[in-house]
Amino acid sequence: MNFRAILTFFCFATGSVLPVLEVQAAPLNLPAEGRFTVLNGTVTDALHQFCAALRLRVDVDHNLSQNIRRGFTADTPRAFLDTLAAAYNFDWYFDGQVLHVTPEQLTRDQDLPLDGGAYDVLVRDLAAQKISDSRYPIHLSGDGKHVHVFGPPRLIEIVTQELASLERTHDKSVTIYRADSVEHVSVP
Repeated sequence: MNFRAILTFFCFATGSVLPVLEVQAAPLNLPAEGRFTVLNGTVTDALHQFCAALRLRVDVDHNLSQNIRRGFTADTPRAFLDTLAAAYNFDWYFDGQVLHVTPEQLTRDQDLPLDGGAYDVLVRDLAAQKISDSRYPIHLSGDGKHVHVFGPPRLIEIVTQELASLERTHDKSVTIYRADSVEHVSVP
């Protein structure tokens, strides 16, 4: 659904939130306008309140429980999220349904085997599902047999699942079950 409004979001010492917005859920299209202030509390609380105001589901890693050291104000929702991420060393990734927030030390590089899948099909499928993110690049390795992924755990998990799906659709064999035997036959 598409929603239009202006977002004002205040986190007060009492933890109360005054949301005034609904936003499109996927991809993570945050409004260009809005003012966000957080005075104190925990990073987890601020993220939960922020996402509640935007009607986003959020999954915050349990290791992000530090207290907000000093309040700050951001002029846009994206600035709020990015400022909080920079100040408290976390990365966020939106998979189309949930905003995943993890400590930045969990963001990693990983090479995943293509195993018969095609890189261009992988990239097309990820873009079609609106789960690719320009902050976290996916590249074909020099040998063309691996995909190099940089990103948080949820992105790597999704790319791994998509590669497994491509491998299954690329497999041109049939499994025949007969009484007590199993035979794999390649199909031309």
